[in-house]
Amino acid sequence: MSETLRKLAPFLLRARKIATGREKLKKNARNLAFLLVTDDLSENSLSQLLRDFQCPMYRIGTMETMKELFAFENTKIAGVFRSPLADSIEPTLADCRL
Repeated sequence: MSETLRKLAPFLLRARKIATGREKLKKNARNLAFLLVTDDLSENSLSQLLRDFQCPMYRIGTMETMKELFAFENTKIAGVFRSPLADSIEPTLADCRL
């Protein structure tokens, strides 16, 4: 996982440019820049996400990583909305792309 994501994670939260929950992400799918998924996500869920969302997806570690970065408990999927902040984070995640 990139150091840039670690540094900018608090700003994503503060600007409300990150969200969780499949239904909320589906409603806002056209505004998503990319999805962050964990290694804990099952293959079934991952294939469903690949069908439902057209945006890029990146693996960032486990649920513990998600908790450490964003303070999201038991979260396996997070969506980052389009913004200049997302534009600066996405290139640093290239090696984690699905």
